[in-house]
Amino acid sequence: PQSAITTGLLRLSFQFPPTPWSQIFDTDEDGMSFNRFRHAIEGYSKPLLTIITIKSGSGTAQIGAYTDLTIKESAAFQSCNGTCFLFTDSPTFKRYTSLPGSSNHFYLNSASRSKNLDNLPHGVGWGGYVSPNGDSFRVFLKEGDFSTAAGTSGGQGYCASFEAGEVLPSSEGGFSRSCEVYRILVLGVSNMEVG
Repeated sequence: PQSAITTGLLRLSFQFPPTPWSQIFDTDEDGMSFNRFRHAIEGYSKPLLTIITIKSGSGTAQIGAYTDLTIKESAAFQSCNGTCFLFTDSPTFKRYTSLPGSSNHFYLNSASRSKNLDNLPHGVGWGGYVSPNGDSFRVFLKEGDFSTAAGTSGGQGYCASFEAGEVLPSSEGGFSRSCEVYRILVLGVSNMEVG
């Protein structure tokens, strides 16, 4: 997975002008913990790049998101201040940019925030919309099962937040998908224009 992250960063480097990157969170160092992830990113006010290494067939793939917003916990989605996008490198690198005038870019809701009484999904998600069981996000990492990435096919007309396309690899069963997470790496980048 380390070489896969390096390959993913190389592909992503072409999406940004040269910029310093700071590691905010890494499951290889911080553990596969939603609470550590949440504490590391909450309140961060510069753009974040989240790279998730997942099982894909007999190998690995990278999926993730670039978000430009101040991270806060909420029962509702947050909207990016500027550019944000989802990406995948399976089977080839694709970037799904946020749609003009869209919202529902980023979601962070822990059980401790609501004392587990809000009947909403607890975890972190990108795109889609909120439903009680969390099966309506483009990508979702559940608080209680942080080692599994779940989401939808992202088909045309489903997600009004990002361009249509598959972020999670295709699987049997169509609409809803899940796959094992090997690593989550979050990098903070300085404010910049993203093309």
